[in-house]
Amino acid sequence: MADGKQKEILLICQTAQDGRNLTFLMKLGGYGYRLAGDVMEGVNYLHNCRTNGFPLHLILTDSAAMAAGDGRELLMLQEIRRQTPLLIIDRGNDDRNALLGRLQASREGIYFCEPEEVVGTVERLLQQGYQGSGRLSAHSA
Repeated sequence: MADGKQKEILLICQTAQDGRNLTFLMKLGGYGYRLAGDVMEGVNYLHNCRTNGFPLHLILTDSAAMAAGDGRELLMLQEIRRQTPLLIIDRGNDDRNALLGRLQASREGIYFCEPEEVVGTVERLLQQGYQGSGRLSAHSA
C-alpha cells in the first residue's frame, strides 16, 4: 500500500467462521473491509458504493458463497462490480468453469486462489492496480 491510502475490500462469506477468518486476515494486512453474509447483501453494498462514490478496491468471496447465490443475484453482482476485481477462494470442491458459467459474463477481472494463498493474492491484486486485464497469475481464471 505504497500510496498511503487504506484499501477497501468487500468480503462475502456465508459462514460466520469464514467471516471471522477473512476479517482477521484483512485486519492483519491493514485493509479496510465490509462483511456481507451473502451475495445479495454484497450486491446491495456494491450498489451503495457506486451510488455514493465510496472507494472499493476488491471483492473477496469463496466458491461456496458464489455457488449459493441465485442467478439473478450473480448477474447483479457481475453488472455492478465491473470496475472491481473479484477474487474467489477455491476450496477444491467446485469446478471453476461451472462457477464462471453461472456468472454469465467474461472472465475478465475474476481471479481464483487457494485458501492458503489469500493474503498474497490480495496483496498482489491491490499492488498491481486493477487494469481489467483479467490476468494475475497461473491461478487466475
